[in-house]
Amino acid sequence: MASFDPSLLDQYNEELSTASPQQILTWAIDHLPRLYQTTAFGLTGLAATDMISNISKRRKLPHLVPLIFVDTLYHFEETIQLKEKVEKKYKLNVIIYRPPGVKNTEEFEEKYGERLWETDEDTYDYLVKVSKKKRTEIASLIAKATSPSSLG
Repeated sequence: MASFDPSLLDQYNEELSTASPQQILTWAIDHLPRLYQTTAFGLTGLAATDMISNISKRRKLPHLVPLIFVDTLYHFEETIQLKEKVEKKYKLNVIIYRPPGVKNTEEFEEKYGERLWETDEDTYDYLVKVSKKKRTEIASLIAKATSPSSLG
């Protein structure tokens, strides 16, 4: 992997300004250590996942960028089904992150109350999306997912 020098950010932006999305993703894979993708399985996330998969296949390697799904516990069932299809199609294990200390909506509501996003949006966002503990756990999951022993 080539190194990434933050002092060269303007140069990197210039070099990549006319690059295709595939070229930008290839550059990111080659230059950004511990790169990962978060997704809610929308169109742009699925397109990026497919491009990363194609880059990985050309290199004859497993999916090169760990895929993280932040489960707010309130996704449509179709979203969960799509996650499973993506895992099967791209032969990858999506890393799922849920709020700390709960496994499902019922446990979350028992612990924090129903419709917390309506009664205390800041606390809901903190628990579900941006807590420091969550970032630490995600970093740990990425480290495990990208360790040499997990890549075969």
